[in-house]
Amino acid sequence: EINYNSEPQISLHRDTIEVGGIISEDTNWNADIVFVTDDILVESTAFLSIQPGTEVIFEDYYQIQVQGGLLAEGTAEERIVFRSQYDFLFEADSTTAGAWGGIFFNQSNPSLPASKISFCELKNAKALIPLQGEFNGKVGGAIRVFNYSNLIISNNYIHDNLAFYAGAIFCYKNANPVIFGNLITENTALKNVSAIYNGYSYPRIYNNTIVENYINNQDEYIETSAIRNFLSKPYIFNNIIRENEANIPYLHQQIWEAKEFYTHNNNVQNIIFKDNLMRDFISYSSKNNNISLSITLVRNGQVVNTHNNIFKSYSANVHSS
Repeated sequence: EINYNSEPQISLHRDTIEVGGIISEDTNWNADIVFVTDDILVESTAFLSIQPGTEVIFEDYYQIQVQGGLLAEGTAEERIVFRSQYDFLFEADSTTAGAWGGIFFNQSNPSLPASKISFCELKNAKALIPLQGEFNGKVGGAIRVFNYSNLIISNNYIHDNLAFYAGAIFCYKNANPVIFGNLITENTALKNVSAIYNGYSYPRIYNNTIVENYINNQDEYIETSAIRNFLSKPYIFNNIIRENEANIPYLHQQIWEAKEFYTHNNNVQNIIFKDNLMRDFISYSSKNNNISLSITLVRNGQVVNTHNNIFKSYSANVHSS
């Protein structure tokens, strides 16, 4: 049992539990299945811990808002799953059917240890309710980070989530998470930015595979991208970022407003940086049911290498040929 403070935790240890409402003191979800029956708010002095192997199932369109801390740290063998109870109803549209509301990190408490989302699977989340305050868009399908810096997002499988902006992860106003080793695929934005948005933020984004995310936009003259940076200096290195497309690709790029000084040793489709790796075409074949990704490198019309990576550890560092 994990205890960050001198006070004892509330430990919920059963095969199945139901949770909802405000968490005001350190709490440990230790169950096979956690049914979320209402919105969750982790207050600024509290820490929520979720044990490896737990399946967190949302009974309706509820979200987890974290003002304190969250430790969702699975293992390669026992990942934590966040999903809707009715995931079979999920469609890439603006309805809440088959969806939950994602995880919202809002205003970090610097006195708490780092929050972590690690070795998890996040799917079926939709951002359909505008955030209150300076940015009121429907943003960040799976994870929204606002003025929250002490956060690690690592070795996760983030797929089939949706937002109007930033289908997977949204970082805004001093949101400086470390994002590494994730497979981010098949997420959808209805307006723009299929994968990750960074605004006024300085995240570190490395060793991720970001492929086959999609923008289902209807506007003809909006510059589209998989990753978009606005007045931000994200450190982006050693990632695969390819085959992220848009319905109407106006000036489409995999990364918009990438700064060469902070962007190194990536395999990014159609970007001209001096140390961008493997500029030749790579084809992908993904399989969601066992979380695998087949990568084929083609140079001058000849197959150089096919790399089959079963994401048992959910590590996306698959650059070697």
